[in-house]
Amino acid sequence: MASRSRSRSAEPMPEQATEQAPAQQQQAPELTPEQREILEAMNGLIMAAQELSYAVALLPNELVEKHPELRELVDAARNVVRATWRFHKLIRSRVGR
Repeated sequence: MASRSRSRSAEPMPEQATEQAPAQQQQAPELTPEQREILEAMNGLIMAAQELSYAVALLPNELVEKHPELRELVDAARNVVRATWRFHKLIRSRVGR
């Protein structure tokens, strides 16, 4: 009896087959060279912001609390990471990817 239920569940239901067909037909339009260049630059910026974020996260809190200059640097780095994320969301919404 267990083998019957497996064979039934392995077969796609008619509703599932019709739902998958339109999704396969929708394809994103090809990117222009300018859009591709912008996305590549944005990806580089995001990777650099991630590295900065990880480096800041590894700083010992005791060290940051002792030196106000480091506190300013950490705050500025966090602002850069936030601004990069906002820029990323904006570009993705405009390019549609």
